[in-house]
Amino acid sequence: MLINNNTYKENDVVSFKISSGEEIIGRFLREDKDTVTITKPSVLMMNQQGMGMVPFMFTVSPDSEYQIYKSTVIVQALTDEGIAKEYLAKTSGIALR
Repeated sequence: MLINNNTYKENDVVSFKISSGEEIIGRFLREDKDTVTITKPSVLMMNQQGMGMVPFMFTVSPDSEYQIYKSTVIVQALTDEGIAKEYLAKTSGIALR
């Protein structure tokens, strides 16, 4: 697993590439030895208008806490600022400039 050596703060927008090939974007909550806990996870998908974000799981509340096992993470990093603003606008309903 390649991990960026950044120290994340609570509510930072972080991205993960997991071993299944999915790229997950979420708000960082905390990290321990084996897991990273996030909330409001989304994945990137292609649609008719180009790239878009959709909920990672449709059957549970996006406000739940999700633990990602580090053993499944290939890359973990702070999300690009422009994409993070788009993600925050989508998940909070507040447009950021």
